[in-house]
Amino acid sequence: MEVNLLTGKVGEQALVAQAVSKMNFWETYFKLLSLRKNFKFGDRALETISYIMSKDPTKNFFAKPHSVDIMMDLRMKAPRLTQVKKELMSLNLIDNYGFLSDKLIKFHTFVINQENVQFIFSFHINSYASK
Repeated sequence: MEVNLLTGKVGEQALVAQAVSKMNFWETYFKLLSLRKNFKFGDRALETISYIMSKDPTKNFFAKPHSVDIMMDLRMKAPRLTQVKKELMSLNLIDNYGFLSDKLIKFHTFVINQENVQFIFSFHINSYASK
């Protein structure tokens, strides 16, 4: 069964793409990725990685001068930013220095060169809840 989330209709393809902000796009992508890869983001980690992807993924937002920008924009203090960095490192999304992984940077380059992006995912709904 295919459901178009823009119209709410079954079996209907999206003819017109919905415009979203870069931040919302990347938040949606990482939420879907977390389902597929079976890992969980904390709210601040999701917000932080989405922020970085929507700004400039080649910059290190965990070191000055860019850490000042991210802390002001996301209203986060330095200790919390350090916790988020550790969480993103544990998911292999950033390296020990705070730079995004090469795979993410390559994917970012691919995405920004596209005019429209469609998320397609398939789920089998189980009758039981998994932990």
